[in-house]
Amino acid sequence: MGIQNKVFGVFLLASAFLALGLVLLVQWSLDRGMLAYVNKQEVERMTPLVTALADFHQRQGNWRRLEDNNRAFRRLVEQSIEGPMQPPPPRAAEREPQRRPPPNQRPVAENNPPPPHPLALLDAAGEHLVGHYPPDRQYHLLPIEQEGELVGYLAVAKRDRLADGYELNFVTEQQTNLLWLALLLLVFVWLISLPLARHLVGPIRRITAAMSQLTKGQYQLRLRTDRKDEIGILTADFNQLAETLESNEASRRRWLADISHELRTPVAVLKGELEAIQDGIRPLNQEQIASLQEEVIQLQQLIEDLHQLNTLGLGDRQFQMGSIDITAFVQSYGAKQAELLKEQGIELSLQLPGQSIKVKGDTARLRQVLDNLFANLRRYADGANQARLCLTSEGEQAKLVVEDNGIGVPSQHLNHLFDPLYRVDSARNRQQGGSGLGLAICRQIIEAHGGQIDASASTLGGLAITLWLPLD
Repeated sequence: MGIQNKVFGVFLLASAFLALGLVLLVQWSLDRGMLAYVNKQEVERMTPLVTALADFHQRQGNWRRLEDNNRAFRRLVEQSIEGPMQPPPPRAAEREPQRRPPPNQRPVAENNPPPPHPLALLDAAGEHLVGHYPPDRQYHLLPIEQEGELVGYLAVAKRDRLADGYELNFVTEQQTNLLWLALLLLVFVWLISLPLARHLVGPIRRITAAMSQLTKGQYQLRLRTDRKDEIGILTADFNQLAETLESNEASRRRWLADISHELRTPVAVLKGELEAIQDGIRPLNQEQIASLQEEVIQLQQLIEDLHQLNTLGLGDRQFQMGSIDITAFVQSYGAKQAELLKEQGIELSLQLPGQSIKVKGDTARLRQVLDNLFANLRRYADGANQARLCLTSEGEQAKLVVEDNGIGVPSQHLNHLFDPLYRVDSARNRQQGGSGLGLAICRQIIEAHGGQIDASASTLGGLAITLWLPLD
């Protein structure tokens, strides 16, 4: 069963149960309300009878003339209440053959029948005097008073169901109307649920079809939507996923092309020199062997960089993490780099905080990052004669900046410096530009420490590389 049919079925079934429950509740409430209304009306009809009984007791001074005299009691009831009283429907117990009356109930003679409606006269103590008073019924006890003194009760039986008559006809008519209303409600829900189910399921079907195309490699696919609900969010997430996959696929293709290019260069050089030696063009001597060894070392270094970058990217980061006094570490490292830079005519200045700053990290890995940054500074900072290594703390992070006053990097290349195999000048060969993996490895190491690394223009005029490391 499709999701549209499921949604439609759920709406329809829930509405059916709701309509049925509503009909039963209203019907029950109507029955109870009508029954309470009928009982109240009957009690109000007994007001003249209560008055007549009070007058009778005042004239006679007692109830002796009515005691066990059902005929006289019936005649008093008919005279006091306008119109004949409709007897309630017989109960099952009353349709059975007469059993022996309880000890506290006086026998009634066959020629002295009680009133048709369960009415009875009780004395002030609640003892039955006359009338129809089955003990298994519930009664309204209407007090009979004479000059403020209680002299007895008129017991009026409560109805437990409606008898034939206009009350029952009214309730039956209302029940029929409720059933028709429930049926119309179901039809209305059916008419609403079907387009609503299509409205909800339609975008999901489009996303499902688009997802199927996405699994086939069609990453350029995008879905249009102007919805602001969860389905709109899902569509936006799908478009973001497709965009990410498309970008990753382009990066993968570029990655493979760059690796192939980087590996092809040293292999081509090795092949050319070996073929020249085999053809006798070049003699096999120590000089040629040293040249071949140099190409092998470069090839080995490239392979090692690729392996290290892949290892870091897969999460296989075997770091020896510990608390590092980054202030002392940078001071010691900067002193050594200052001597190397001085040989190239570059003066390195250190800016360190007055207090000790501690971070959690791997000293060897952090030294690897700085080695790479200063190697790039010595190699690419053309025209630089000043460099600066600055350490500060901002908030919960330590900030380390390596910058120079060289030619810098154009702004359009800053966001790509940490991409694998990326070179600002694509014309550089490996002797000039390295493998293009150093900064990518640096980013992996810093991110493994929970930090960030970025490139920007230096205030000195060249390039600035900023490292952010969380404090310990």
